[in-house]
Amino acid sequence: MKKKIVGYGVLGFVLLILLGFGMQALGIISIGIQREVVQHSQPYVETKISLLHSLYNDWLQLDSEVAESGNETVIRAKTAQQKAILMQMREESELIPSSEVPQSIKVFLATH
Repeated sequence: MKKKIVGYGVLGFVLLILLGFGMQALGIISIGIQREVVQHSQPYVETKISLLHSLYNDWLQLDSEVAESGNETVIRAKTAQQKAILMQMREESELIPSSEVPQSIKVFLATH
């Protein structure tokens, strides 16, 4: 009796997985399309652009602090922060269409 229940359970599970794959193949379910729609929505893009500007301003602030500092340890720490900000800016800019990334940010990323 237990073997039949387990067998039906496994069969049901396999059928559900096949149904999911079939629906995705037919375009009824598409996680990738849903994610792309969200990433191209205006509020999402505006939020990312705002974040990019904020990160850019943070990078500039650190740059001025590096220029003013004479302490080698402080300079190394702030330079490391700048590198992390730059990496985050690159990642964030890839999450929105290239045409939406502000030109000033594109130029900044291309030169650093």
